[in-house]
Amino acid sequence: MLTVSLGVYILMTYLAEPSLPVRQPMPSLQLFTTILTLVAFAGVIIGLAVEAAMQRAATSPGGVRAAGIVSAALGEAPALYGLVIFFVSGHRNWFFFGLSIVYFIGMWLRLPGMLRRMDELFPKS
Repeated sequence: MLTVSLGVYILMTYLAEPSLPVRQPMPSLQLFTTILTLVAFAGVIIGLAVEAAMQRAATSPGGVRAAGIVSAALGEAPALYGLVIFFVSGHRNWFFFGLSIVYFIGMWLRLPGMLRRMDELFPKS
């Protein structure tokens, strides 16, 4: 689902203003962009920490799935910040979309561990 929403966000930036050249953010929005960048990094770190903590505390396969869902939502946030910056400034900041894509790849790499944890909690007879 995360890949679909990222694609939709990027498509929205092209459909909203298809002839818009990639340009640098306005100087007056530099502080806003910097704050959202820091929030995006913090969200990624918090997402990883929350997922790990929720998986350790999970007592059922549903708890492990919930950890994955919460992690995916927190990983999608940087792309939403990039979309906000685009609509506020007209600047298509690929950093935010890239950060979400890297997070998504990290989720796929952690998937075997999540499946092992689910098997530990609900062994097949």
